[in-house]
Amino acid sequence: MQHRTDYVVAGRHATEDIAVTAHDTGSCASLLADAEGPVVAQVGSATVPALLAAARDRGRSLWLVPRDETSATLDALVARTQAATVIGEKAPEHRITGRALVAGRYLYAQSDHSAPVPRQETDEPGVGLVTSGSTGEPRGVWRSWSALLLEARTVAAELRVGEHGSSVICAAPLSHAYGLVLGLLAAEVTEARPVLLEQTMTGTRMLQLAERYRAGVLVAVPAQYARMRRRSATVVAPELLAVCVSAGSTLTPQVRDSFAVSFGRAITNHYGTTASGSIAVSPGAATQGCIGSPYRGVDIARDDDGQLLVRTPWSADPARAEPTGDIGSWDGQSWHVSGRTTDQININGRKTTRARIEAVIATSPQVTDVAVEVLVSSAQVPLIVAFVAAGNDEAVSGAAEVCRAQLPPFARPKRFVRVASIPRSERGKLLRHRLPPLPDSLQGAAPS
Repeated sequence: MQHRTDYVVAGRHATEDIAVTAHDTGSCASLLADAEGPVVAQVGSATVPALLAAARDRGRSLWLVPRDETSATLDALVARTQAATVIGEKAPEHRITGRALVAGRYLYAQSDHSAPVPRQETDEPGVGLVTSGSTGEPRGVWRSWSALLLEARTVAAELRVGEHGSSVICAAPLSHAYGLVLGLLAAEVTEARPVLLEQTMTGTRMLQLAERYRAGVLVAVPAQYARMRRRSATVVAPELLAVCVSAGSTLTPQVRDSFAVSFGRAITNHYGTTASGSIAVSPGAATQGCIGSPYRGVDIARDDDGQLLVRTPWSADPARAEPTGDIGSWDGQSWHVSGRTTDQININGRKTTRARIEAVIATSPQVTDVAVEVLVSSAQVPLIVAFVAAGNDEAVSGAAEVCRAQLPPFARPKRFVRVASIPRSERGKLLRHRLPPLPDSLQGAAPS
């Protein structure tokens, strides 16, 4: 069966936009036709639809590796899957598109640092995705085509993707389950046209693209919503950006409220994992930490430690309850997440989570993003340090005041460090190793 997907690769300027028909991208098709065994690709979103269309046309399987993953992860995945064909910027043999993305073949030696890759239990072709969640080492997750398309149809129906505009703007990377399902496959099953953006696209340019391609749906991460501000002379048509979805990291109240003021649109929070797929969705007015109600067919429960366990029809193993790593609770109407099982902080016997502290700081006016680090001093005393993305010192003072009002003394950060932005991956995950140097007063402390 052939799968046509017409899409647009959007550049920073209107003259750079490239309209592509994935089925007609011959380089991908010929490459996969000759490939033996699994194919591993580490490419940008501009190339993913063409590769996926060629793989599905030929009943092939394809592993997608995010561009910000390391060479060690790529090598480990190739070794574990015994892939003889690797598509990515390292291989100079074939050019796939006019955007300097290249493909070629390499045989990789076995690696001593192999990331866990699940066994494919079915002969049905599909897509492999690489994830590490919020913490931990990279691991592989296998999803069949039928499962991915079932998920895309369910999510598209819940969010009413096909009812708004003729295009879906996807600013999330397609190597991530969120971008792949909501930004590409949900558009395909509703016959909308995907418009693929660079992750660093300016907010002004994103709005221009929404107007140009009559986009009714925007799939993005919080950092991208933070960059969007309505131009004073612009009136956004009612049918544009009718559905705005966010996932990948915490959406702060300031970003949510600022977007609502600029565009009169509520941002919908999407919650899911790579292993289980889409899990829950919450309205834009939801409180901090609320993940809302499950998608149709999804079951959510808790184990004895409060960790959320989910069973979805489109997971790698639909019969198994998958642990999410998130600590959650049910309030009678919605599910809420308060932290991760690996996120707990123990201060002299009193316990809290980074997520709780970050959620409180995020409610402070003018704070656009936050990351909490726990250090241990030379005297073995835990120190909570908050890195706050804000425009001025007054905003940091306000964050400290919010902490004094809403957190017990042991959970309050001992230091606040103002930064221009919080370093995150293209999937929205915090890159702790890229946080700025600590103040001189904390130089002797080590991460906990």
